Amino acid sequence: MKLLTRVCLALLLAVTITFGSFHRKANALPGANFLAQIPVYTASDKVSTFNGINECDKVENSDAINFATNQDFTVAVWIKPDSEQKDLKYGDNDVVEKWVSGTGGYPYVIRYLNSKAGNNAGKIVAARYDGKNNPSVYSTTKINDGKFHHVTFVRSTENNQGKLSLYIDGKLEATNQDTTAGNTKNNSSLYLACRGYSQNSGFNYFAGSINGLAIYNVALTPEQIQAVVTPNFPPGIVPINSASQTGELTVLANESKKLPGLVNTLNQPVTVKISAEGVWQAAASGEPNGKSVDANGIPGVIYKEWLFPELNLGTLVAEVKDAKGVRKFIKSGKDQTFELQPGETASFIFNDGIPYFTDNTGSQKVKFSIK
Repeated sequence: MKLLTRVCLALLLAVTITFGSFHRKANALPGANFLAQIPVYTASDKVSTFNGINECDKVENSDAINFATNQDFTVAVWIKPDSEQKDLKYGDNDVVEKWVSGTGGYPYVIRYLNSKAGNNAGKIVAARYDGKNNPSVYSTTKINDGKFHHVTFVRSTENNQGKLSLYIDGKLEATNQDTTAGNTKNNSSLYLACRGYSQNSGFNYFAGSINGLAIYNVALTPEQIQAVVTPNFPPGIVPINSASQTGELTVLANESKKLPGLVNTLNQPVTVKISAEGVWQAAASGEPNGKSVDANGIPGVIYKEWLFPELNLGTLVAEVKDAKGVRKFIKSGKDQTFELQPGETASFIFNDGIPYFTDNTGSQKVKFSIK
């Protein structure tokens, strides 16, 4: 469509409806808050396998992972137990343990019940302890089937009362009242696959694999837990889950709603570098502005009706929003470098006015790398 025609159409629309009713508010691109909560701690995205005899991992204690009696929190982790546990001194084996045995209370533990637990073998128990009260929740589902299962332990507050909930693969298994009243914080490290015996050794070893430990300083809702188990990002939105990730997106010149993009699911900032290849057009061939151009757009063709009026028609635009969906900044052109904080998204679009996308043609292949 000719630029003159676009201007006339914009004036006609301004007569019949208000500007704000057809132009996106604050020139914002469509988007959503894909990550409702950001964990205060996440382990590296790598499966760790433990022999159940003398292997475990340790995370140093910090305020971020140490919760008081009345604090809400969520501990989530993927677990795959071996078919048989080797450490059978007790009826459980420790998967996530914020405790050195015999040193008072603990904010949370997640344990796997072994063959000594009788009919409960293969189930999960999660608990808290204040030195006297020891409320717990047991799963009904057994996870000894050789597959990974997602376990979520939630401490929430309802009607001024603490509540414990246990989920397996996003399904609520059990709830119980949090009866802790004394101190649940401790100076212990956080142990994976064992229970602390001293700060340098452990026991009650777990045999199996652990992945994706995430700790939140809020009580996740059932919907948020389900989103962690089976992330449901809109089509075209690629989650960044590795600090060395690469990939490719396709940006269509005539798409103004279902935009491709990236979302940082890590708990650390990442630098995104993109390079776009391809040609696209803002109008039919032979019309003004119908020339095929790259992602830098048509030089000097700017207008107040574009989504980004300060930028060339047809330039590739990346709009970065924070975890609440609020725009932080934009980048433009065929080569871009920018930073995404945890929970932030970057959406990519052809710069044009909302009423005019239907006559655009072509696309860009946007190659991205993360560092």
